[in-house]
Amino acid sequence: MRLIVITLGILLLLTYPVSAQLAVNKCKFLGNVVGNSVPASFDQYWNQITPENAGKWGEAEPQRDAMNWAPLDAAYNHALAKGYIFKQHTFIWEQQKPGWLAGLSAAEQLEEIEEWMEAFCSRYPATDMIEVVNEPLNAPPTFAPALGGAGSTGYDWVIKAFELARNYCPDAKLLINEYNILNGFTSTQSYLQVVNLLKDRGLIDGIGLQGHSIEETTASELKSRLDAMATAGLPLYITEYDVRGTDNKQLDIYRNQFPVMWAHPAVEGITLWGYIQGQMWRDEAHLLRAGGTERPALVWLKDFVENTPDEPYCDLVTGVEGEESGLRLYPNPAVDHLVRVERTDGIGTVKIIDTLGHVLTSVDARGETSITLDLDGVAPGLYVVTITHVGKTLTRKLWVER
Repeated sequence: MRLIVITLGILLLLTYPVSAQLAVNKCKFLGNVVGNSVPASFDQYWNQITPENAGKWGEAEPQRDAMNWAPLDAAYNHALAKGYIFKQHTFIWEQQKPGWLAGLSAAEQLEEIEEWMEAFCSRYPATDMIEVVNEPLNAPPTFAPALGGAGSTGYDWVIKAFELARNYCPDAKLLINEYNILNGFTSTQSYLQVVNLLKDRGLIDGIGLQGHSIEETTASELKSRLDAMATAGLPLYITEYDVRGTDNKQLDIYRNQFPVMWAHPAVEGITLWGYIQGQMWRDEAHLLRAGGTERPALVWLKDFVENTPDEPYCDLVTGVEGEESGLRLYPNPAVDHLVRVERTDGIGTVKIIDTLGHVLTSVDARGETSITLDLDGVAPGLYVVTITHVGKTLTRKLWVER
């Protein structure tokens, strides 16, 4: 067996062209929220639906045991009819909890929480994703004691909420959601602490990162925080992205931030928080004017999504080995500047690609069954490795550490 050592000292940068359309047939979704009804223009732009307010407990059950399902029905049924991903927002949140909940004992509150989850998942069994707990760090609920309070982990109440959701909604992907992570006001490590408690128990399937109030966040800061959250080894979802500003300012921010999120290998979908003027939670964040004309940022966004290729961001597999393909990539994370690639069926072209889509190197291993890559000069962070041979391409995530 011949050993091939490749040095990545010289970087070959390859940028993708930019140009239009919503994310139909893309490997990541680009969605939006709906209110009491689905806007007539929704299907021109978005392929994932989140109810903006209708899925919050206080809106769905404003009076005890009197459910208001109509707006949820509209969002869910539209998603089913169009084949869109339906993401529920949210089961547990302090800010829009039912007013009547405060008058109950902890035991009664727990019963009501279970009734709420069971009722939702019985009515909407095809729900794809559920943000089980919203803002656990910045807005822990006053009714947390009903779920076990802080307990021995500090977050027993979050764990209990996810256990209940997993029981009543076994077919949905369960997410957590938090704000101020991407702008750095809340520590990524604090959020990872909660995420890892859930991951260790097999209770979480993805991490939600709100995109409110990140206008001042630079592209490098955004990438760094996404990289940090991706260390959990779970898919990331940008859950509530909006950008306030004049036409030019909004456009500049979209150009700087959106490619970082869309290209990141750990990000599997982005949900914007509204798009129509006069129907937004945050003023001046709309993309579509009330008269129906598109702001420059929306024109750019359509062009970018259409013309940015999916490869290599689809169907990524996290881990060292791919038994079904005879592929091994190790050590992963890579340390001491070296990573080894082995494949029993032979290795053709190997590419190392950063999270902005830049190809750092492209090497032809000429069918050898193993190569060792020297990563000297490659910065710590998350990368994608693609291995192509005899018409088949395999993709792996690679962490580089120092």
